[in-house]
Amino acid sequence: MTPRSRHQRLGSPGLIPTLGLLAALGGCALGTPRPEPTTYAIEIPTPSVRPARDAGRLALGRVRVAPEFSGRELVVRLDSVRYATDPEHVWIADPKDLIGSAIASWLEEAGPFESVGRPGETNGASRILDVLVTRFHGDLRPDRPPAAVAAAQFRLLDPGYPTPKVVMERTIARRVPLADPTPTLMIEAMGQAFADILEELLERLPRPDANSHSGIPWPRGRARGAGMDYTT
Repeated sequence: MTPRSRHQRLGSPGLIPTLGLLAALGGCALGTPRPEPTTYAIEIPTPSVRPARDAGRLALGRVRVAPEFSGRELVVRLDSVRYATDPEHVWIADPKDLIGSAIASWLEEAGPFESVGRPGETNGASRILDVLVTRFHGDLRPDRPPAAVAAAQFRLLDPGYPTPKVVMERTIARRVPLADPTPTLMIEAMGQAFADILEELLERLPRPDANSHSGIPWPRGRARGAGMDYTT
């Protein structure tokens, strides 16, 4: 690890005295065989009330995660410039695959769509949703309450002939407080952050215009300002 690196291991002895999370994430003694990492998946809780399914077929297009959060190790923010990762607590698969699958499942359960295609399954879709996750980490900065942070840029496309048309572009972010800064609670809060993000996304989806090839009525979003909803 070079001094220029913005990421430090959560198990680093120099960090243990200052972070409550590190007691749970703890490091290994020098020369001691490293235990098998604890693996996690993300689940996005769905609301109990489901709308009528009358908005056609949605498909996820490209789902990407910003490079600094795309690795399998959990990431925690330490201060304004430093982040930490821990090889003992990891995502069970590539984060972009986990997030893409979880978003598709949530939209199929909670959204007004007849069906939702998994990432890349765009045939027959009335709309295609591209996703770029720009934040995906815990926040343990000493001057703020501990929290899970998630943010995503969405681009909604009408795949009409001859070229796709951008219907909507939106960035939505959420910060969910942690009662206790442990890995399990951080993962659960991350799922809740994505649930809140997706609920707002559904509120903001526009109706197709008269020239839309599908003609399918989408839910009318509430008139609200674009951009992130909190300062990270």
